[in-house]
Amino acid sequence: MWKGRFDKDTAKIMLEFSQSLDCDWELAEWDIIGSIAHAEMLNKIGVIDDDELIAIKSGLISVRDEILTGKYIPSIELEDVHMNIESRLTEKIGAAGAKLHTGRSRNDQIATTLRLYMREQLSEIKNKMVSMLECLLERAESHYSVIVPGYTHLQQAQPITMGHYWLAHFEAFSRDLLRLTAAFNSTNECPLGAGALAGSTLPLDRESVSKMLGFTAPTSNSLDTVASRDYIADYHHFAALFSVHVSRLAEDFVIYTSQEFGWLILDGAFCTGSSMMPQKKNPDAAELLRGKTGQIIGHALDLLITLKGLPMTYDRDLQEDKRGLLASMNTIKLMLSILIPLLSSVEVDEKLAGSSLEKGNGFVLATDIAEYLVLKGVPFRDAHWKVGKLVRFCADNNKTLSGLTIDEWREYIPETEEDIFDKISLEASVKSRKTIGGTCPESVLSQVLLGRSKLEEMKNIVSFDVNRVKNKFIETEAPQNFSRAGAEDASDLSAPCSADKFFTGYFDGASRGNPGPAGAGAWISDGNKEPVWESADVLGEKTNNEAEYIALINLLNEFHKRGIKRATVRGDSKLVIEQMRGRWKVNEPRLIKLFKQAKLLAEGMNLTYEWIPREKNSHADYLSGKAIKK
Repeated sequence: MWKGRFDKDTAKIMLEFSQSLDCDWELAEWDIIGSIAHAEMLNKIGVIDDDELIAIKSGLISVRDEILTGKYIPSIELEDVHMNIESRLTEKIGAAGAKLHTGRSRNDQIATTLRLYMREQLSEIKNKMVSMLECLLERAESHYSVIVPGYTHLQQAQPITMGHYWLAHFEAFSRDLLRLTAAFNSTNECPLGAGALAGSTLPLDRESVSKMLGFTAPTSNSLDTVASRDYIADYHHFAALFSVHVSRLAEDFVIYTSQEFGWLILDGAFCTGSSMMPQKKNPDAAELLRGKTGQIIGHALDLLITLKGLPMTYDRDLQEDKRGLLASMNTIKLMLSILIPLLSSVEVDEKLAGSSLEKGNGFVLATDIAEYLVLKGVPFRDAHWKVGKLVRFCADNNKTLSGLTIDEWREYIPETEEDIFDKISLEASVKSRKTIGGTCPESVLSQVLLGRSKLEEMKNIVSFDVNRVKNKFIETEAPQNFSRAGAEDASDLSAPCSADKFFTGYFDGASRGNPGPAGAGAWISDGNKEPVWESADVLGEKTNNEAEYIALINLLNEFHKRGIKRATVRGDSKLVIEQMRGRWKVNEPRLIKLFKQAKLLAEGMNLTYEWIPREKNSHADYLSGKAIKK
């Protein structure tokens, strides 16, 4: 490529050091799409003729097919995804392939390829965020009147509704969705045609290629085009704050599910035990969400530190921008994939939450009493002092506010009347907080309605029709993703599964009684004799139908972990299969939450549900029976 300038071949160690195939090979399909658009434009301005355009397009599509099927293995001697594709194209079609790079530098080429790839990934992240926000609204509606402790300084402060708590996280994640929108919008301009830094002497039609690729316009300044990584930084800004919000939520889960608090309950499917201590139920999903946040923030800092000392315009340091970006986007998608089913399964021990508040002798109602006095004309600072003295009296004498006599009340607060006893209950406290955004049940339901309206508006603010853009240039249907160079075989039980492979999942649940000790069995087949994955879980006291749904949820969770996007799901429970198909309504209270959880997990997957007789589901049946025997 550049050897005319040098009198020596590039050292092997330099090739290994400077290659970027371990990360940019993932961008190959979008690089090919950008190249086809560039070839179309070169033909339009007369640089290549019609025959050359046909050869280039068919050659690039052929190279793409070789990449997706694994037939073409990239070479580090060619450094990166761009040169490997161009080299293979030229091998296939001859001299016409050597014309493709006309009017283009790898500087504007990678900026274009990366923006196209990011638009696809950010659209996927946006869809997952919308699902998570819908889940939070559902949780808020379910728990709109459930009373739990509210904390400041990790000390009980005032009673709140759990619905109000879920809505607080809805607000934070809604702002994250707006930041994601800003990141998406910063990828909206097309860099192609900016060249190495100064544009081109050729009459390149930048507007036409921008329109072909679905961008809103070409970039305005060629120097800034090849130097800027603001669009990546904008993504990292979203990702860092989103992960911080996830970490705070996860921290709450870790605390509130501990024995010292205990009023929040995590589904056992998202917890693990100890290799030594039989009693442990560890909130590992929450802890890992919290732990991955450091990686996301680290990737953001990595880019900013790289950028801070770079002179205009392009510098090779910028090759490293993709490693943190790709790792961060993959982690964010993984976090969202676990968050949705985790959130949908969280429950509250209402009795324990109430008794936890009562352990504080009713002191969480102290502010209510102060505001009660304000309404009777007592200045707030005086009311604050009087209630503080009363709280001190109760603390010193181990008395509760609700256990005081009217004479004891009046000894410290002369303005007290008999109606004070109507004010000092958790229910009265919560119901009285009717201010906009407050915690009373009616306010929570209003906030849920507003949240749904807000979410409907936000659903369409990030929209990139991936298939429309791809199909414009490539008519054949493609697998949805492909492995990085050097990735392990997808059939490895510990590795994610390639999404272009077809799988069959089997599930079965059973209980000895109805309800009774139950087990859930599930397994995944890729057509080979040995299962790709199997699971036999002990459930405790569950009905047959509950066990069936839990087995299905275990199966769908495993699909998420392995990146399986399309599969046939088979089970011998006609009830569950027909409900998942949408043909039968779910009326049984025990199943409603499980059904919603399964539907959330199945969202975004291409699943076919098949009812099969028990004898054809024998392995899943065996696994559920094996679990019961444990």
